[in-house]
Amino acid sequence: MSEAEISKKPIIEGSFSKVQRDETDAGITFTDGAIFHPRDNSLLTFTLRQDAKSIYMVANRAFDDDDLFGRPREGSGLGNVLRVASRKVGTPLAPLLGSLQFTNRDIVRREVGSLRGDGHASLRVASGNFAHLFTSTLQAQVGAMRRLQGDSIARGEASVEDNVAPKTKTDMRYWTAGFGQTGKLARQKGIDGMDQDSYGTLFGISRQVSKNLDIGAAFGFGRMDGRERPGSGIDSRVKALGGSIYGDLSYRIGYVSAQAGLHRFKNRTDRSVIGIEDIEGNNRATYSTNVSTAAIEHGIVVDLGATARLTAIIPTIEYARLSGTDFAETGSPAALVGRSDAYKSVRLGAGLELSKNVTTARGQRFAPYARIMYKNELGDREAGFASGFAADPSLAFSSHSRELKHGILETAAGISSPADQAVTVSLDYQGQANHSFHNHSVKIGMNVRF
Repeated sequence: MSEAEISKKPIIEGSFSKVQRDETDAGITFTDGAIFHPRDNSLLTFTLRQDAKSIYMVANRAFDDDDLFGRPREGSGLGNVLRVASRKVGTPLAPLLGSLQFTNRDIVRREVGSLRGDGHASLRVASGNFAHLFTSTLQAQVGAMRRLQGDSIARGEASVEDNVAPKTKTDMRYWTAGFGQTGKLARQKGIDGMDQDSYGTLFGISRQVSKNLDIGAAFGFGRMDGRERPGSGIDSRVKALGGSIYGDLSYRIGYVSAQAGLHRFKNRTDRSVIGIEDIEGNNRATYSTNVSTAAIEHGIVVDLGATARLTAIIPTIEYARLSGTDFAETGSPAALVGRSDAYKSVRLGAGLELSKNVTTARGQRFAPYARIMYKNELGDREAGFASGFAADPSLAFSSHSRELKHGILETAAGISSPADQAVTVSLDYQGQANHSFHNHSVKIGMNVRF
């Protein structure tokens, strides 16, 4: 064989059969054009090449697959940011890109929601539900006193409460109500859901300014804990402080109850990404949100006799608005900054309530009730943030919560009873559910009359 013929023959022919990362790696068959992963299923790959005198590998771009970083409702915003940054000389995102390119694609696919910060948007929805919880707790407390009175003041009848204690000149009431709730925002098409647990207390004062009208004010505080997945995603704590004013008017065939409130939510979030080296550290942010709430409920009361009443609740309207906010995380190279517009929840509903005043043989009085409501969410269908990595916020992408469904089925039941001539206690349960979320809450109230 001539020297020219030898020079045309690949030097690896017959000499190499596999390419291995280490002795424990099964390796891949050595052929020209084969794809080699420096780590298991890593984003970064190399194409094997051979010529007459050498063998070598050509690095492929690790971030050209936008779909890996997208979700059906997200598009490929994050993928586009990473692709653009990877082609930018001296990019500030180099530490992040360096960590991602050696990560298993399956881990990236699993953690992309945490990387994108979807949990910040889900927390906005959970905070909206938290705001509604303050509203419903106040409604439950006012409703307990109304039912105990039998909705009969306007019809000239003696109420149960009137039979317990004569009215004083001022007829002031001081009350407190504690609440606790557990719930879950469901997962949807790759966007993680969020478990949420809430608790808090309201303190209030009311005055009967006429035989048909009560007005009052309430002050309260509470806390909500929200979690995406154990060890990954958002772990949040929301502390709330605020106040409300309210009024409850009875008239000949029913009642109108209204309230309005302002609250301050202080958020602390810890976001983590699991399974990606060098960015597994905690990313923390603290920020505040102003929350305004309002509600009105109108009921038409039908006396069924024997102290039983059927109330047609037509309509009930509940409103909650979270102000626009921004956050800035500190922590790993994956730390985010983000900005959100105001988030609004408006629920319009109707339903039925059955209640009854019961007097035992010993003279103890109880006012049990049960209600079922259907509410339609007319507000924002989702919450979202315009986000970017803190190292280079000029490259922006979006993150969103899951899409919220319209209809909400709500059930409630409870009982109130005068403990003595001055003190009344109440216990309420409320549950809400649709395809987007479900929650269950318990409220305990005590009313002292002077």
